[in-house]
Amino acid sequence: MADYEDVLYAAEEHSAFGSTNVRSFQYFLEQRRLRITFKKRTVYDYFGVDEATVRGLYFAASKGRYHHRRIRKSLQYRKVG
Repeated sequence: MADYEDVLYAAEEHSAFGSTNVRSFQYFLEQRRLRITFKKRTVYDYFGVDEATVRGLYFAASKGRYHHRRIRKSLQYRKVG
């Protein structure tokens, strides 16, 4: 099982992260903000994200599907880059 640091700051390395859609993510605990960088280099911030959601993303078999079903449709977000 990954330790807490691994869950909060997922690896940038594509193969290590194991997603065809999500390149990386970073979670800002105090702000409850999740920043996701996609393979197409777009970056989004999601607000009001709890730690369980971040862990769910980290351990999801399909990061893209998890994002689409559990994050994108239920949380406020803004495009960063």
